[in-house]
Amino acid sequence: MEAEKKVIYGGKYERLDKIGSGTQAIAYRVRRVTDGELLVAKVNKDDSTFEIAKKEASRLASYNSRYIVKHIESFTRETEDGKVLIIITEYCSGGDLEQFVKNHGGKKENMPLYVKVIHSILLGVNVLH
Repeated sequence: MEAEKKVIYGGKYERLDKIGSGTQAIAYRVRRVTDGELLVAKVNKDDSTFEIAKKEASRLASYNSRYIVKHIESFTRETEDGKVLIIITEYCSGGDLEQFVKNHGGKKENMPLYVKVIHSILLGVNVLH
């Protein structure tokens, strides 16, 4: 049974599914209503993580690199749990590093791919520092 899709965030995005959760936020795959583009909505869990999320959004918005996920927009909403910040970013369809390791890890024939991924990660770290 498919989960109920919900148009959220000022009617701009349709929430599709939860793709991750951490101690401070939950990430949802969303579709922008105007053009159907798949994106990510990262929502901090409650008031206690709002300031951290605000700093993250500000920093993310300041980067312009192919090695850092692209910030689309951020906005605040009041909920029953308090103030939350929604950070909209591009969606990386290839998955995260953990999924990459599960799919490709431990195979010597994948060495050129590992080198390429590690190189990209290091270029991203260089942008951040």
